Amino acid sequence: FGELGHVAARDEISAEYYGIEFLADAAFLRISPAPVADRDGCLITTGARNNAEEDVEILKAALKICEAWKLRPVVLTHAVERFSPYEAEIIGRGGIFAETASIEHAAETISKCRLHIGGRYHMAIFSLLCNVPSLLFDVKTHKNQWLERYSPRITLVHPHTDLDAAAAAVLSGGVSQGHPGSTAAEKYGHFLKRAMAQQPL
Repeated sequence: FGELGHVAARDEISAEYYGIEFLADAAFLRISPAPVADRDGCLITTGARNNAEEDVEILKAALKICEAWKLRPVVLTHAVERFSPYEAEIIGRGGIFAETASIEHAAETISKCRLHIGGRYHMAIFSLLCNVPSLLFDVKTHKNQWLERYSPRITLVHPHTDLDAAAAAVLSGGVSQGHPGSTAAEKYGHFLKRAMAQQPL
């Protein structure tokens, strides 16, 4: 990094470790969708470094939360084959079982959720933009650990966490419809202008 003129990390933990500039992940630059009042879904995702068994345990725990809170299970993941034995149950509950979706369709779908349970970093960011709190599994990546530091809507959990209690704490607080202000776009613009001008940090 010392040989490069302009270096930044997308999470603050990495930036602190390497002594470089911090720029929040560019996913935060996406325009937040309009608030949705009627929310009855629970977004369920996998973990980037999880094996199939670990992901299935997340799904099973999430389905129990869905049953307790009368939420529709909404599965959006590239590892959809890991959940295929549960597809009929998910669809039977009025849920969604999908491998891919356009950004616009995903935003519309996630905006109708009350909760996200899973381990995906970018899906947690997307959930934040849609005002959906996350029970985010710590899947051996400090990016997820940083997200908990970044937002009070992120609760880091582990396989031994009492998810029932964690979900109750999050869901009993209601849904925030606010979009917190961010200077991320300005910081990115400033960083790129300096890089293009070849000015030292």
